[in-house]
Amino acid sequence: MLRTKAMREKEEQRERRKYNYTLLRIRLPDGSLLQGTFYAWDRLPVLFEFVRESLVNGWQPFELIAPGSQKLQESEEVALAECNLVPAALLTFAWDCRCAGRHRSSRWKELLPPQTRAARNHSDPELS
Repeated sequence: MLRTKAMREKEEQRERRKYNYTLLRIRLPDGSLLQGTFYAWDRLPVLFEFVRESLVNGWQPFELIAPGSQKLQESEEVALAECNLVPAALLTFAWDCRCAGRHRSSRWKELLPPQTRAARNHSDPELS
């Protein structure tokens, strides 16, 4: 059946509303994964803050790249569901290109503190 763009978009929105939570995994340069569970309507700054709190040097600028090479912007107040990150997605962590040269010489194992090396889970009281 042929459908208009508006019909397809409406169906996509209906599908996204099915999910209350999303499971996001962030692949770090050393190959390890950082994992968190978020509300589907959480905004991008919540995701960036979760990653920043997990890093040893969270003050340094970084980028998160979604599937399809879409760069996520921390400044955008967009829900995770609107970024097509529901019900789950694998994101790629990259240092901001303006300061990537500084990090090439550093050891990647220093990205996460020892207590969070295995996997760090973002959780809300309702999820536990």
